[in-house]
Formats: sequence, C-alpha cells, structure tokens
Amino acid sequence: MTSNTTLDHKNIKNTAPFAFQKMVNESLRGWADLFGEMGYKVKVDGKTHIQGTGPMPFTAPLYNTSITQPTTEWEWINEYEKLTAWRDKKRLDWLTRSDTLRENLTTLEESLTSTTFDAQQLNMNPLVHISSEFLDIDLKLVQLLDFKNGELGKSDEVIFGGSLLANSSDSFDCAPMMKSAYRLFMSLVPKTMIEPSDLSAAFKLQSIYYLFQSYLPAVMSEFENGLQISNNAPNQTEYEAILASHLTIYEVENVRMRLQGHVDKVVYPWAFNSRYTDMNHLVSTFGRQRGIVMTVTDFGFSNVMALIWHLRANLNCTLPVEIYHNGNADISPQKVAILSSISNVVTLNLQEIFEEQTLPAFYGKPFAILFSSFQEVIYLDDDALPLKNPESEFGHLFFRSREPTEENISTSLVNRFIPYPSLHANRTTRFFNHTTRSEMDATLMMFNKSKPDILHSLLATCHFNLKTTVFAGANRHLKGDRDTYWLAFEMLRIPYKFVSEAGAVGTPARDRSGAFVPNSVCGPPAFADEEGELFFLNRRTPLFRAEFDNLRGGSLLWGTPVTGLSAGASMPEKGGGACLFGANLLAMDKKSMDALRKYEMTLETVKDVRELNIQ
Repeated sequence: MTSNTTLDHKNIKNTAPFAFQKMVNESLRGWADLFGEMGYKVKVDGKTHIQGTGPMPFTAPLYNTSITQPTTEWEWINEYEKLTAWRDKKRLDWLTRSDTLRENLTTLEESLTSTTFDAQQLNMNPLVHISSEFLDIDLKLVQLLDFKNGELGKSDEVIFGGSLLANSSDSFDCAPMMKSAYRLFMSLVPKTMIEPSDLSAAFKLQSIYYLFQSYLPAVMSEFENGLQISNNAPNQTEYEAILASHLTIYEVENVRMRLQGHVDKVVYPWAFNSRYTDMNHLVSTFGRQRGIVMTVTDFGFSNVMALIWHLRANLNCTLPVEIYHNGNADISPQKVAILSSISNVVTLNLQEIFEEQTLPAFYGKPFAILFSSFQEVIYLDDDALPLKNPESEFGHLFFRSREPTEENISTSLVNRFIPYPSLHANRTTRFFNHTTRSEMDATLMMFNKSKPDILHSLLATCHFNLKTTVFAGANRHLKGDRDTYWLAFEMLRIPYKFVSEAGAVGTPARDRSGAFVPNSVCGPPAFADEEGELFFLNRRTPLFRAEFDNLRGGSLLWGTPVTGLSAGASMPEKGGGACLFGANLLAMDKKSMDALRKYEMTLETVKDVRELNIQ
C-alpha cells in the first residue's frame, strides 16, 4: 500500500486487529455467499448467514456480444474474427493496467518485493542488493560495451550500439567508467544471488560479468606484454586491452580471483551449481562440434519423429541429435524410450539438470541449446519444416516473425533490462518502434557457443526463461521464449541481425467474391537463408490443410515482403496474420516442392509409430 500521509505507528496496534478481522469476515462471508447460492444453509461464527452480505464477487470478463448462429463459412469466419478482436482488446487492456501499476511502484516498494521473494526462498542464498552508488551506472555500462566493440570515432552507418556518437576520440574518457564498473564488480559478495524478477539488477550484473569475463585474456596479455596498439585502427582485442589499462595490476588480479571464485554463481546461480562449477567447466562439456537440438512434449512427439526421419531420409542430414524434455510434465517415459532407441539420438531430462528451475514446453528451449554437448547448434522446433539440408547453414542466424502490426505497444518491462536500446534496434526492429509484440520467429535458430559473446547471450536468455522470472511477469509482456534470444544480445550490446523478413508459402488470397487478390499469398510463414534461397517453413496448420493436401496436383507460391519491417496482414477467410499482401511472388522451385512432398508423406507414415525404422 502507498500513502502520501505520514504513517501513525502508534495507531497500528489499535487499528491493525480490526483491519485483519474485517478481512477475515469478508473472506468467510464471501465463501458463505457461494455455498448459499448452491442451496446450503450456512452459519458464520454460529449465526445464520444472511445471503448477499459478503463482498461483491470478482467477475471474469466474458464475451457478451450477441452471436447469431452462423450458417455459412463466411459467417463462421466473421464471428471468429470478432471474438479474436475482443480477446486481443481485453489482453491489451490488462497489459496496460499491469504496465501502469509497475511503472508507479516506488523504489521502496520494489525493494520490499525483493525482500518478500527472499523470505519465500528459505533454502536459497540471500539476494544481491545493489548500492545506491550504482543506480546511474546503466549508461556507463552501455558505453563501455560499445567501446569494447570498437565504436568510438566511427560513423553511425557502421556501428551497432550508438551510445558513443556524441563523443570524439579525444573527449571520451573511459577511465572513471572502468573504475565504477570495477567497484560494482567487486561489490558482488559470495553466496548471494540476483533476484530473478529484478530485471534492472540482471542488466547491471550480467553486463558487468560479460564485460570482465569476456576480455580477461586481453587483460592478462596487456599486463604481461605491455599495451601494444597497432598503427592502424585498433582491433577488438586491443580495445579490450585499452579498457584493461585503466585498472591497476592489483585490481586486475582482484578481477581474476573473483572470476575464478564466486561471481558466476552470483550472476547465474541456477547454472553454476553442483553440476557445472563455473564457466570453464560448462565450456569443457561442449565436446562435439556440431549437432541438432530439439525439445519434445507428448503433443509434439509424432512431429519430432517425422522431423528426424525427414532430416535423414529426405535431406541426407547426418548430424547427431539431442532431444530435451521436462520429465513427466512434458512426455511419457514410453515415448522417451522410443526416441532414445533411434541411432545417434540422445534424450535428456532438463529437470535432472536444473532441479525444478525450468518450465515445461517452449521455456526449456534456451536451456537445451546452452547445455547441449555441441559447440555449434541448430535448434529446430517440432513444427519446423526444413526444405534443404541445414548442415550447410551453420553460423549465427535469427529469423524475423510474421506477427501482425499493432500500435502503441509498450516496452516498459523490456526497458528495465534494456534502458538504452541500440541504434540498430531503433532503426531495424518493429518491437522498439512499438508496432509489434514479437520480432522473432524461434522455429529454427543457430548458435556458435564456441564464441564467448554467444555463450553469455544464451546465459542471459535462460535467465529470462527461468520459472521465477516468467512467473514474475515476463510472460505477460513477451510471447513465450521467442524474443528473449535477440533481446539478450541487445542487452549485452552484442551485434546481431535478422536474416530476412518472413514470407509465406501457399495459395493466393481470395476476396469475398471469390476472385484472386493480386500479389497475395496465404499460408504458413516461410524463411529464406542468407543467399535468398527458401530454407524452411513454420509448418502447416489445420488452416492450410487443403492447400497442402493438394500438393500432388499443383504447385505453391512463395511470397516475400516488398519492404522491410513488414508483417503478415489478416484476411477474413484465412484468419489473423495468415496472408501476406503486396508481396513479391515466385513459384516454389522444384527442389523445395520435392522436399515438401516428401515431408507430407513422412508425416503420414509416422502416424503409426510401430512402423518406424529410423536409422
């Protein structure tokens, strides 16, 4: 509770018992009203309850618009569109109220929230409490990370972050910033941890950990060999050495000791526990060069089976596969045993690794990617449909989603851990231009974990998908896990890009008269690789069953957006976000069509798991 008046401490002992009794009475009489409505005779404190004397019951928002019984397909679609619009408006209203409440929290109230969380976790370490000295350190950290990336003195056409554009090479002094960063780093004491929902603290501590841990080799080299800057523009390692030069030998040794000691356990306590002692130990478990990672549930089991068969039999992909699940909450032991019996496939239980820290379904994806045994990972959702062998596409690839454009989307929660979005994000993303809730499609992703910056971004991604972080409100502002990947890169100022705009594969849209709409295509999202070739689909849905079932009788169109920052529009006969308009249209090439047909036949075959013979 908040109040502008002075709290009368002497009066609390008099009024608090009455307030508590009022709360109890309202609760009891509310239950009594409920049982009374069911026909029971109820007494409260020995007295016959008078129906209706309890508090007004909470009424959930219900769809109260009158519905005419649809008789045609068009009427069914129109009623569905109205229901969808009502649902989206209610969700937006709820998010707006939530944002307003969070933005109005005082510093004291946020602190009390952390204290409450701390009290509830009796068997966990106490929480990190950041000194008021570091409340204004956010911009300094951002500028240090941009300096580390070599942005000082560069033009805005060639940089990612942009926080140093107002500074010249002569005027920028990073020495006091490094001293502040050093003091924050050294303030992290053993056997404490970040409160998962404190996203502002997560930004500070994960950034400072990345800043120091990622360039420790350059720090040590600088002090062993002396600072040697090339005559040409410094490279990234030399920029890191320049940062190191602003610390004394004593301070560098303190950093090294902390990194070898407890800091990783403070910043990522869920990762570095009895199973993985520190970052070096985690990296040492990446014993295999390349592989495919999937997650599986009971619902997606047959899709995973079909996808493995498709990769091996149809696309000649021989990469090893690791499949992760969340124990019995996700999938039955019998189905796990079937997957484990497939050659070169390993199944692992995330609950055994993280001790109840992870959630079922898609929230486990980043944990599976990070803790897989592969240095280079291709992640595939069970509804991914690759149209070419993914082995040739290794690198670091993000793909943009085809979310419908919206207006005035709030980024208030994200701004807690990204207080200064990069120049790149403001220029190229719809999310930071407040026109979509989801920028990224996470059906297929690629990561090279041998690179320290990628590894740190995945650790941050996992933090955003922890059970405690999700339950604290992240799930109300983000659509599952999909945007936490690129937002983690953004938070740590690690340059990223989206390969292409999402297109579509399907058939032309029709207007209400049945005529084809020019330059349109309705179908599942389709994605091109860096060479512009059709790479994969975000699979079929019941909405497009007719188009895909008629594959043998014709061909499909591949549509790509004409302009950047575009998204799928909606068409009444196809549902929200299903059709792409104003598109460049191409006929699907024969190779992609063949792969799609083979997948369809594979999907039919695996309906009976007993007939499988995957080698």
